Amino acid sequence: MVSLCYSGLCNETKFPNPFDSESQLQAAETYILNHHGEVGLVTIALGINEIVSCVGRANLQACAADGFAKIGQNLPTILSRLHAAFISSSSPIPPIVGMKYFNPLLAFYLPGGYAELAIFSELLLPQINDALSNIFDSFNGTTADAYTAVHGNNSDSTNGGLRNDVVRTCQYLGMCATNEEDGSYFISKDLDFNDGIHPNKEGYELIGKDFFQVIEKQDLLPTSILAPSTATLVEEPTSGGPITTSLVSFFLVYFTFLFL
Repeated sequence: MVSLCYSGLCNETKFPNPFDSESQLQAAETYILNHHGEVGLVTIALGINEIVSCVGRANLQACAADGFAKIGQNLPTILSRLHAAFISSSSPIPPIVGMKYFNPLLAFYLPGGYAELAIFSELLLPQINDALSNIFDSFNGTTADAYTAVHGNNSDSTNGGLRNDVVRTCQYLGMCATNEEDGSYFISKDLDFNDGIHPNKEGYELIGKDFFQVIEKQDLLPTSILAPSTATLVEEPTSGGPITTSLVSFFLVYFTFLFL
């Protein structure tokens, strides 16, 4: 596996840049052109930074609309260039699996949060995920559902009064603080939003399992590669600790190649 993870989660010690190119996309193109027929699977998770960077801005809605438009412009360009690189290298175009996003802003329904922002996110995110799914489909790709993996499919209230999907947001992302006296969740004034929006170890594993299930259900890789005995351990980006010895570890990074 080759990781092309150059985001804020990925420093040069854990995920060194294997190329001298200026961007992830250029690095991907370089690798494809230099490794004919070796890439068996591509996983991509990108686009949401165009939206979450708007949080805290006075012009939130305008910023989010602009970010949404950029996703619609940038992702097709990226996929077109990847396809072109495979064609130029006389390589078959491998399966490409994208990702529909989870919603860290559900945590703002908690005490200390900003409920209006959570409401806005619930209106916007389905549109973003639909757009991502449609774009990947148009390039013969598919998508894993990180939203359901993290939040589940139950938004009913628990006995404690919180919605189930909000509770899971706290369990699997870094957005929430816990009251030591009663175990209740709240938004801390010291929340590091840029870090908190990312999953924890268990959250990444849930997302990885969903990728695995998509790949297995759609027969995107030979069964010999999916066998547990062939698994490779990958470090989880935020903590540096190992996630699991199963194949789900392959999908913790934002842009990966898996080889046949």
